[in-house]
Parts: sequence; structure tokens; C-alpha cells
Amino acid sequence: MDNYHQIIKANNQKNLLIIHFDNNEILHINAPSDFKISQETFTIKKSKGLIWQWYLYGAEQVNENIRILNYIVNNEKNKSIISQENVLNIIADENEMALEIC
Repeated sequence: MDNYHQIIKANNQKNLLIIHFDNNEILHINAPSDFKISQETFTIKKSKGLIWQWYLYGAEQVNENIRILNYIVNNEKNKSIISQENVLNIIADENEMALEIC
């Protein structure tokens, strides 16, 4: 693991799970399915894509410092991306686990 992130809130809107973390990081999960929750982990085995948004670590939290990883599954459009600046699009394998939080 490269960083420690603490969940502060989450909500689900029209099949889009949005998880907010303690340093203004946001994770959007498009059409999550096949959940597993235990005392140690929260796992989502499938989704139609993920968007991880954060500010450059150690930098001021302003728009110029926002970074976005857009994981695309089966060419599904991720409608959560507001800006196309600082976005890295990554084609994800639909057979890989979508998310695991320990």
C-alpha cells in the first residue's frame, strides 16, 4: 500500500457509488456489483469503471493540482468526470477485482 486513506462518507446516486476520503480524495464507482464486506476488508468485484480523484500530495488543494485516474471497463463512458484536464485514462480488465479497501 502506498497511502493511507480514511473514508469519511459515501453515497449512491443512480448506480454510481461515491466514496469521499479524509484528504479530499474522491472515488466514483460506476455500476458496482458483487460486494463483500468483512471486518478486515470491503471488496467490490465488478464495476463498469472507476474514477480516482485527488490533489497532488503536499501541494495546495486548488484546481490546477487535481489529478484523475479514469479506469474504463468495456468502453463504458464515466459520466462523473467534470474536467478533462489532468485525466489519465486507463483501460481496465473486466475480470480484475474493481476495488478492495483494507
